Amino acid sequence: MAKTLLQLTQNILSDLDSDEVNSIYDTVEALQVAQIVINTLEAEFGNIDLPEFNRILQLESVSDTSRPNYLRFNDDVQGIKWLRYRDARAQNRYRDVHYLRPSDFFERLTQSTGTGRYTTLVRDPSGVEYYIGTNSAPHFYTSVDNNYLIFDSYDSDYDDTLQEGKTFALGVSSVADGALSDDYVPPIPSNYFALLLAESKATAFLTLKQMPSPKSEQIARRQRSRVQNNMYKTVKANYPYARSKFNFGRNR
Repeated sequence: MAKTLLQLTQNILSDLDSDEVNSIYDTVEALQVAQIVINTLEAEFGNIDLPEFNRILQLESVSDTSRPNYLRFNDDVQGIKWLRYRDARAQNRYRDVHYLRPSDFFERLTQSTGTGRYTTLVRDPSGVEYYIGTNSAPHFYTSVDNNYLIFDSYDSDYDDTLQEGKTFALGVSSVADGALSDDYVPPIPSNYFALLLAESKATAFLTLKQMPSPKSEQIARRQRSRVQNNMYKTVKANYPYARSKFNFGRNR
């Protein structure tokens, strides 16, 4: 069953034989335990491709005419799995924009000499200059810093820069975004909370009591094995999605 951060903290404090609290901010120890829960959440689930972390999103506009081909990740986005952009020349239908590794992306762009009618020079903040197309919606993108996405073109007949409102992506939200509040509920399946609690409890005993908790460690091992066999509610283990890797330009 899903639990709030306060409920998880209270459960662990009880096993630690510590003072009862009504908020994670009531005592220093309660806040320490809450932070242990968040750290455990990020360590255990941050790199697992769970559907619960997926969400539809738009990218942020940079609104910089000197870099019309840049968009930005929202702070709470860990990465994107696919990206589409609305094409004004195709009856405003969304078109797939494909990710390329930075080396492949800039290999394509640096082939342009800028002599074409529909090109413009872009200067990256690093000082590097390259040409992009100006007469079509983007076809490819990359990211070199996990903050900005760089695209190969934009359509200057319709916009001065790439537009947030024309983006459509399937993104992966940060695991612990909005954490360290009493009512925060970790965004994991309800059957994973036993594992989170057991792992957090084992860590809390080692960190705060300088002693292991064999019972918590045993429960954690058992829960870890169980959730591995029941990761997806609607997707079978042999379906490609269950084995997919993120295909995007941002990792934390």
